[in-house]
Amino acid sequence: MQFLKHLLNAIIIITIASISIFWYMGFFDTVYLVEKTTGPYYALMQDVQLFDDATDVRNTLFNKLLDKKIVCNKGIAITTPPFEKLNSKIIKTGWIIENKDIHIVEKQFPHASIINIPKQLRIAADFPYKNTFSTIGGTYKSYNAMLEYANKNNYTPTKVFEIYDDKAKTIFYLMEYK
Repeated sequence: MQFLKHLLNAIIIITIASISIFWYMGFFDTVYLVEKTTGPYYALMQDVQLFDDATDVRNTLFNKLLDKKIVCNKGIAITTPPFEKLNSKIIKTGWIIENKDIHIVEKQFPHASIINIPKQLRIAADFPYKNTFSTIGGTYKSYNAMLEYANKNNYTPTKVFEIYDDKAKTIFYLMEYK
């Protein structure tokens, strides 16, 4: 009888701990999904190699921008298919830059890639950014919701832009499609 009591207590504690961890990661947060026109954006991008940590690459780039007195508060990452659960791979990462800073960035970072993300219709999802683990929960939930929406409307996803807005404490997922 004592064994069953301890077993039941352990199961309750593990269940509460698991629920708490998933809550902390954002798995119970709602994904808001719309189809809307977004852009244009300009971003200073760097390729992410196979074994690189995209966050480290983005932070290194951020520090270089900060050294040049260029302020950025929206990080960005680009992923390409397959968009299955957490199997998608970030291929480029960087920072959205303001139009007024484009020429400065071009001069200061001649080997960097500045991309123009044009204004166009995209599937957009936003997810609250609470902590580092929000990126895991947000990616899982947002990608699944966007893929379901794309499949329902016979769209073929081509890439996803993940925009990390520090001021709004939100991660925006923008899926391009054909």
